[in-house]
Amino acid sequence: IPLALQALALRTRGFGRRYDALVALGAVIRGDTYHFEVVANESARGIVEVQLETGVPVANAVLTTSTEEQARARAAVKGAEAARACVATGAAVVVAATL
Repeated sequence: IPLALQALALRTRGFGRRYDALVALGAVIRGDTYHFEVVANESARGIVEVQLETGVPVANAVLTTSTEEQARARAAVKGAEAARACVATGAAVVVAATL
């Protein structure tokens, strides 16, 4: 997910002027290896890095779950929460830019 955001940021000139805020959606589902921890941590780090590099806030709606069923059960709520946060943050960014 962070790689997709970084690719979008790099390909899009004026990224910070074009988007007021973004939502990162996804799920990291635990397997039988340590890889889950690495992917979950790097996903969060990458999202923060995109925010710092571009100045565009990103609502993190990347779920970390033990099963696909848990991810499906939580996805709609988490996505809606992130969308609300994104709209509110985006509006605050726009207002702050006019000050």
